[in-house]
Amino acid sequence: MDEELKKKFDNLLKLQEVEIETASVQARLAGFPRLLTDLDARLKASEGAVTLASGRLSEIQQTYRVQEADAKVIQTRIVKSEEKLRAVKTNKEYQSSLKEIDDLKRSLSAVEDRMIAHLDEMDQVAASVATKEDEVKLLSREIEEEKEQIRQSALSAQEQLDRLNDERAQIIAVVEPDLLKVYETVKQNSGGVAIAVVKNAVCLGCHVNLPPQMFHDLLHFDKLLVCPHCERLIYPATE
Repeated sequence: MDEELKKKFDNLLKLQEVEIETASVQARLAGFPRLLTDLDARLKASEGAVTLASGRLSEIQQTYRVQEADAKVIQTRIVKSEEKLRAVKTNKEYQSSLKEIDDLKRSLSAVEDRMIAHLDEMDQVAASVATKEDEVKLLSREIEEEKEQIRQSALSAQEQLDRLNDERAQIIAVVEPDLLKVYETVKQNSGGVAIAVVKNAVCLGCHVNLPPQMFHDLLHFDKLLVCPHCERLIYPATE
């Protein structure tokens, strides 16, 4: 085994490891804004439920006020009809006034029944609004805590990324330009991973067996070899 080549290749392996880890950290960083957006959406949905319930409560209250006004109008008409009843002079007029009063009282009773039903519904919806408002307050605190955790994770990931970038720069500084150019070309042509280990004559980059002579040459490791199938740089497994 060519120790000088092995040393150079080890630098490429370190470079690949750093780049793979860098890509992973970058993916994590890219995902943090979406996590924050999802949290905002959760809170907005909860606040929307409060808005809907509050809107329903306002509708019921408005309907109740209309019914209350209707009831007052009917009560006024009943009072006037009862006054009119005392002034009638014929039995026909008396019976007509009685019927009018009965009809008005039935109308009033129906309105009052609806008012009672709406009062019950108001109590239920008001309780629901209060519950949902409490849920929003609790959720808001929980989400703020989660956001802070995400922000701290993002800071940690950025620090890790900065260290990896520094490490990559240090490795590149000691890799021969021609070898680095080969590495970059292979990486670009093979989907981002330039180097694959070969174990038991199988390239673990594409899981295809190497030709026997190539595997034999690889074990000596005295020159750069490329997998004939996935075209990655290959090296023999050490275990």
